[in-house]
Amino acid sequence: MVLDAYQKALDKVPAANHRFRVEHAQILHQDDIPRFAQLGVIPSMQASHQTSDMYWIGKRLGPTRLYGAVRVAVAAADRSDHPQRE
Repeated sequence: MVLDAYQKALDKVPAANHRFRVEHAQILHQDDIPRFAQLGVIPSMQASHQTSDMYWIGKRLGPTRLYGAVRVAVAAADRSDHPQRE
């Protein structure tokens, strides 16, 4: 849905220097992975979610989908909206 909305916006007003991003993008549908690169959208991933997801992600997504993101040339942001621990 978000990538479709960004596509429509870019079709109306093409901008090479946009900074569109999708938060919490550590789990994606396989068809959407290349769309991030095609649209120049930044997938933003939260490290705290990645570390908790790692225990079940392989079984639920399978190896093809799990490693698909590694093959796509796209910039990714790794940040957290989670309060920092002391």
